[in-house]
Amino acid sequence: MFKHILCSHYIYPLFFLFSATLMILIDYRLAEKAEFLNFNKENQK
Repeated sequence: MFKHILCSHYIYPLFFLFSATLMILIDYRLAEKAEFLNFNKENQK
């Protein structure tokens, strides 16, 4: 029982942190890509 509590206590925050980091990375990549496309459009004018 104690081991189970310990596991969930460590796994949940780590999982949350991992998913949050993943979301931020994906968001950053998408923003970077959008900026790059906008930059190309500006240059074509």
